[in-house]
Amino acid sequence: MSYRLDIKDNSLCIQGLYGAYEAIDDGKGGFIVSVILDTCVNELDAEGEEYLVESGQEWSVPAENLTELNAFIKKCEDEKLWNYMCGPVFRMKPDTEKGILYIRGQSKSFVIGEDEKGLYIDEAQSGKNHKHEKDLLAITQKMTREDKWWMRPADETMDIARNMRCAALITSGGNLRLEYRNKSILIVQKDDGTFSVNVVEGMEKHILYKDNWKDVLSALV
Repeated sequence: MSYRLDIKDNSLCIQGLYGAYEAIDDGKGGFIVSVILDTCVNELDAEGEEYLVESGQEWSVPAENLTELNAFIKKCEDEKLWNYMCGPVFRMKPDTEKGILYIRGQSKSFVIGEDEKGLYIDEAQSGKNHKHEKDLLAITQKMTREDKWWMRPADETMDIARNMRCAALITSGGNLRLEYRNKSILIVQKDDGTFSVNVVEGMEKHILYKDNWKDVLSALV
């Protein structure tokens, strides 16, 4: 399969049959690659107000070399972009009593929790030294960057997102959305470290304000 290459000052634009891909220098000899979707979607802020962001704005993934760059583009072309357009999708299991969210990705699994030092995301539950991040956006960026979510077949991704009702999704704006049984909650962390939780249950919609991560997960019950 052949592609059209457009070389710009600080990026490469590769035009495939089903999509256009932009790769920029990551400063470490590799690339940051994303799909150019050329559309905008509505996102909710911490007060539940809508604003526009570019589709897939927070879905860029790293490629250490040309081999990984080629693998990303080939997978997206093979799946006609359906593996990418849902965004990062993960299987998840909440432990509302302990305030822990278990995440299973395509290549890695994570544990998200909170202690006296703030939010953390670990690759294994057994670790005593948690890996803290500054906020929830940094956690979703880590999940997007470190798991090869885009390698999952499109039909499996769609099944997780639409049918299992037990999924974690990262929105175009980098927010975390949890689908659990008959509820959908969109979590946004505010500047003061507290959270707003936009809850959709059937035809009902409301917004909750939570002080900590454990209380956020309690909204799933």
